[in-house]
Amino acid sequence: GRGPSNCTGGFYLGYDGQFTSKIAWNATKEYVEKALSQLSTFNEDSDYGPLHVNVTGSNTVCNYDEKYYMNSTEEYDYLNAQNVTIDIRGRYGNVYNLTLLNSLWRVDSYTNPGYAYKEKVNLTLEASKGTKENAYCSERGWCDFRTGTCMCNKLDTGSLQYDYKSSNGYGEPGTRGDCGYPSIEARGCPAGRIGDKWVQCGGKDRGHCDNATLICQCNSNHYGADCMLQTCPFGPSWWGEARGSGQGHDLAECSNMGECERNSGLCDCREGFGGKACEKLLCPVDGDAQYCSGHGLCLPMWRAAEETTLSGEPRGLTYGAATQQSPATWDSRRIYTCHCDSRD
Repeated sequence: GRGPSNCTGGFYLGYDGQFTSKIAWNATKEYVEKALSQLSTFNEDSDYGPLHVNVTGSNTVCNYDEKYYMNSTEEYDYLNAQNVTIDIRGRYGNVYNLTLLNSLWRVDSYTNPGYAYKEKVNLTLEASKGTKENAYCSERGWCDFRTGTCMCNKLDTGSLQYDYKSSNGYGEPGTRGDCGYPSIEARGCPAGRIGDKWVQCGGKDRGHCDNATLICQCNSNHYGADCMLQTCPFGPSWWGEARGSGQGHDLAECSNMGECERNSGLCDCREGFGGKACEKLLCPVDGDAQYCSGHGLCLPMWRAAEETTLSGEPRGLTYGAATQQSPATWDSRRIYTCHCDSRD
């Protein structure tokens, strides 16, 4: 028959690349708390500021809570892993998940001397996320991603008043630059100026007001606290980091060759570039703003290749395909060149 169950070994808990010392199978909740609290990634090396940990549930990870019988007469405790909740809280955002190295074993003694049954205890981690709001500019302003600065909502028209400023992360004045402190609390959604009127969320063409949160829900291509800002057309980026062989030129606003005019949603392209998304490198212009000085056609590379002649005869060249793009000829429809008129 089988003898009493016993537990042996332990486990390690890790957070953000750092692990505790070995936690024995019979360690108390207080010991687990202390082991985690001593990690530098919970303190000075924490990406979220100092973290607080609280362990609740079973007194130990292993416990004797069920019964079984040996030879139908003797009663022994049966060993199970218990439920333990580790609550980790930080000031801002969701913290990282814990990791586990399990070396926890259950050993059942047998009546045969010198023989025992051994198996690993099933020890698993399940993570749940926090519920604290974590949004750009606390959804009370809009983020200028070029500078990393929040432009906070502020308005005073008499009937419409609100003013959001930098907070400490808890709705009080602070230095986070996050628009999280309501120095004047809003009574409605942010409003944008349309003509001579102030309209919540810029009107139905731009967005609508969520009356439960007083946050504007912007329509496609519109953004900002009052939905008055617009995104610009996207095109394959003229420059950027390659992702692999033949993989690059990801879509970018104004193709990374122009500035987006947020009020109109139009790209202001750099000199020499054109198209709605600045996706074209155009032909030179003369003082009268004529392409190719008015003495030729401005053609994309693939068309210019087809028009190439030798002694007046077509050469049959192909640069890219008119209907199918190749990574090697990504510019065939984007770079333009002058095909000059003949002397005839």
